[in-house]
Amino acid sequence: MIRNIEIIGEAARNIERASPAFIAEHPGIPWSTMIATRNRVSHGYMTLNLSLVWKTIRNDLPELEKPIRTLRVRNAVPNAARKHGCQGCRAQPDQAVGFGRHSSAG
Repeated sequence: MIRNIEIIGEAARNIERASPAFIAEHPGIPWSTMIATRNRVSHGYMTLNLSLVWKTIRNDLPELEKPIRTLRVRNAVPNAARKHGCQGCRAQPDQAVGFGRHSSAG
């Protein structure tokens, strides 16, 4: 699960870099918190509070899933945020942004 938290934070950071306007248009999504959480779990292994990670998994991720799914269903993610820069990647644009990893195998 910690890896999934990292992926969510990376996706948020990539969207923030690609389209700051998109971030501003969706203030109800905790973009900066997702990025900060990713940084904390990625770089703080020795001091990581696992009970806090579990609380995030149990309480925060289910609440985050609803608005993220709504954005994806509406195809509201701008084209600039969909470009993820993988060399030779054949992932469809909606596979490049989200909770999971995409496959570059074609």
